[in-house]
Amino acid sequence: MQDLCQLFDSLPQPAATLNGLESFSAVPVRDQPQWRVAKDTVGRPAALIGIIVGMGRDRPVSVSLENLTVEHDVSCRISTSVTTAVERCSLIRCLSEEREIQRCFLRILATFLPALGEAVDSRQLSIIIQRLVELFRLARRPRAQTLRGLWAELFLIARSQGPLILIQAWHTESSEHFDFSVGAERVEIKSSSTRTRVHEFSFEQAYPASGARAVAASVFVEESTNGTTLGELWDKVAKLSPTSEGRLKIERVCLQVLGEDVSEGRRAAFDWELAMESLAFFDMARIPRVRDDQPPGVHDIRFASDLALSQDLSAAELTRMGLLFEACASPTSKD
Repeated sequence: MQDLCQLFDSLPQPAATLNGLESFSAVPVRDQPQWRVAKDTVGRPAALIGIIVGMGRDRPVSVSLENLTVEHDVSCRISTSVTTAVERCSLIRCLSEEREIQRCFLRILATFLPALGEAVDSRQLSIIIQRLVELFRLARRPRAQTLRGLWAELFLIARSQGPLILIQAWHTESSEHFDFSVGAERVEIKSSSTRTRVHEFSFEQAYPASGARAVAASVFVEESTNGTTLGELWDKVAKLSPTSEGRLKIERVCLQVLGEDVSEGRRAAFDWELAMESLAFFDMARIPRVRDDQPPGVHDIRFASDLALSQDLSAAELTRMGLLFEACASPTSKD
């Protein structure tokens, strides 16, 4: 995947707009002149798309959001390393001046590059616009969970021996009962900032559906000025996925969790070494838990469980339990 952030950073900021024209400095992406990453006169990123195949038959929608606009057939003054010319383009532009929002915009665009040919057709452009709109709307919502919780989920993926399995298994909605699910296997990761393994569980987590088997992962996650930031983990996990859909899923889950706090959230840093040292797995069927005879009319049962009273699972035990559990184990795990 081409690094659009590096391309964008290499661009000079263009001179102010002249004669009512939008001015950009730009560079082709993958040597495709019809698809360019650009910088506007105030230093914000944009994508300029030239000739669109089938534009007359199926014109993509225009968009106007707080941090995102999409316009078509716009006259642009485009400066490259060798020429300056006026062209009519489809213009996709990030309006935010926050660096992390700009990086998110460029990362999302980069996920589409492998599927693009020499010419961009209107159907492809419509899909790109739709995905950008969906993700940028998520970035306007309130934060859905703690920064520590999302960091723990990304940490588990990043240090596992089967990151692709975990990315596929990762929840797409924060309301799901488990963080990771494949077939009959479930994994819920719990983080602690107090170096104790007392975690809160729901009744549904303690007693998954009939035939399913669940594991609780427990990890100590403490803030650390010089630690690994959530943004660094986010980017690391995205690079582990070989597919555009996988990378888009990572962007979606992270934006859905962080919402309007995406810039602050990406800067939050936690102690990687402590997390590595403390990570342990427990069979949900053997942790201290409430009885399974939930009374009629009683709902939304939650309880705290001290996992230190249970024996944690070895890497060999995780492997015997199933593919998802084996994937969670670290490449350096020992029995």
